[in-house]
Amino acid sequence: MKKTLFTLITIFAVLFSSCGSDDENNGNGNNNQDYYIKARLNGVLTEYKLDAVATLNTGGNRISGYARQNANTPFPAFDFEITAPEGISTRSYSENDYEMIFRISQEGTTTYHSLHDSNITDFVIIISEITNSSVKGSFFGTVSLAQGTNGQNLSLTEGEFFLKRDLE
Repeated sequence: MKKTLFTLITIFAVLFSSCGSDDENNGNGNNNQDYYIKARLNGVLTEYKLDAVATLNTGGNRISGYARQNANTPFPAFDFEITAPEGISTRSYSENDYEMIFRISQEGTTTYHSLHDSNITDFVIIISEITNSSVKGSFFGTVSLAQGTNGQNLSLTEGEFFLKRDLE
């Protein structure tokens, strides 16, 4: 009888502990603390997860997002800024309608950004969710090499971000 009771308690303990770990993730196996910015750069998936944060200023009219790849250097990194006089909210932001920029810093001074080539104004950032703890959205468009001449561009597709929210 004691052996059977011990076996039942052990089985119950194993089942209880495995159920608890399922509650800690968001349903797809990723911990809710996995913040990132990722995109396909000319078709190649690139993801940065360190220091992945979105900062909203106290006035609520400017947001900046940032994530980098390496702990020891500030690059490679993705970052963006949007200023909207009426306030940042869940909606689509384009270069034609808002003061905004999206940058990719690869190494040293090699930086691509959405404002370098005035003939290309296709960059769009969509903020789909703002909570007290995070900001989520997507983006797409073309960035140009800031140190180069026209024609040195990267196409960003399938861009998305999930960033920890901070207040400035």
